[in-house]
Amino acid sequence: MLGNIKFIGELGKLDLIHESILHKCIKTLLEKKKRVQLKDMGEDLECLCQIMRTVGPRLDHERAKSLMDQYFARMCSLMLSKELPARIRFLLQDTVELREHHWVPRKAFLDNGPKTINQIRQDAVKDLGVFIPAPMAQGMRSDFFLEGPFMPPRMKMDRDPLGGLADMFGQMPVMQKFLHDHVDLQVSALYALQVHCYNSNFPKGMLLRFFVHFYDMEIIEEEAFLAWKEDITQEFPGKGKALFQVNQWLTWLETAEEEESEEEAD
Repeated sequence: MLGNIKFIGELGKLDLIHESILHKCIKTLLEKKKRVQLKDMGEDLECLCQIMRTVGPRLDHERAKSLMDQYFARMCSLMLSKELPARIRFLLQDTVELREHHWVPRKAFLDNGPKTINQIRQDAVKDLGVFIPAPMAQGMRSDFFLEGPFMPPRMKMDRDPLGGLADMFGQMPVMQKFLHDHVDLQVSALYALQVHCYNSNFPKGMLLRFFVHFYDMEIIEEEAFLAWKEDITQEFPGKGKALFQVNQWLTWLETAEEEESEEEAD
């Protein structure tokens, strides 16, 4: 079904389908069918978000403003429903935000040209609150600090599998001390990682590696990951795509936590 909707959307974008047909598609996807629970509307709502992202700019003009306002009022109410899966709620949220920004993706405002090393360091400080030091003077090895005798064995980092995470998060012990037992701060750290990946256009597997690494290092607890999953906020962009990347791992984490609780109860 999603493939068909993408095809219809592309035809609509090329003006090969009349606006009235596109409006009919949108109304059909938004309408709650009889004997169908809200939680089972996920596929329809995912298709709705897809067609809105594709033809929304074409349909959102003065003559159709009242209709579009009705659609998005309905989407906003669905976005707050706990009956829907979190991934669908955040897809709706991303689509609502797209209209609020006049159908211009946030990424379009960014300079996509190559960045200098200094710009990368500045972005790390701004987005993650992590300082990346300049290269050390010749004769000094950063490995001494990251993998030397002063680093506990469980904190040692394998650079290659993490794709450079060891360089970015060289301040792990400091972060661990700062975030320990503060779930609210841990959730904020997860949002910082989400925004960082959003600004990087979500490279495949990046956010998942971040999450697994912070979990393995015992810097962010299960409670914080699950709180981030269920939290609905419009302040930070890219939650839907972020959730899509890590949803399977979060499901595993939630299941493992439930099994552990059951074992402790026994």
